[in-house]
Amino acid sequence: MIVTDASRFATMYSFNPDAATTLTAASIINSAYLPVTTPVTGYNAKTDLLNSIFFIASRDNVLAALKSQQDNVWYYQFNWDKEPGPWNDIYGAAHAFDLPFVFGNFGPSLFGNVIGGNANKAGRVALSNAMMKSVAAFAKNGDPNDAALGVTWPVWPKRLIFDATLTDKALSVQ
Repeated sequence: MIVTDASRFATMYSFNPDAATTLTAASIINSAYLPVTTPVTGYNAKTDLLNSIFFIASRDNVLAALKSQQDNVWYYQFNWDKEPGPWNDIYGAAHAFDLPFVFGNFGPSLFGNVIGGNANKAGRVALSNAMMKSVAAFAKNGDPNDAALGVTWPVWPKRLIFDATLTDKALSVQ
């Protein structure tokens, strides 16, 4: 990042997702990592590399350990990245961005403005509704499967992919 956290957070807090903006990824991310989709050197490639080094092996080890103790272990991957620009390039499907979806709370918060907006509302709300119903099913029955998902959530090592288009949820299994 070429701006301080305080500056970025202030920009995020005052961001209006429904207004035209001149803000770009280049005003926040170092130009060496742009365009974000450039193989090997782009911002996405660099964050994917960090993820593979620091998180993927740990995730797999934890889930395998749990699976050795019980049959029913569910895992999901949150792929929603429909934030208004430039935040979709800067954050994408970032860590903890699933929490507003799980709790159905897109109200004012530091990240609320960069997640929200009218352009993605239909898909965002449809995804949130499916996630909330799945969490409720898990709390009630010990199984996250619910008809609202539209797919059967298998146990680990398969995963449910939570995603959405701008207009509807888009869930899949891998």
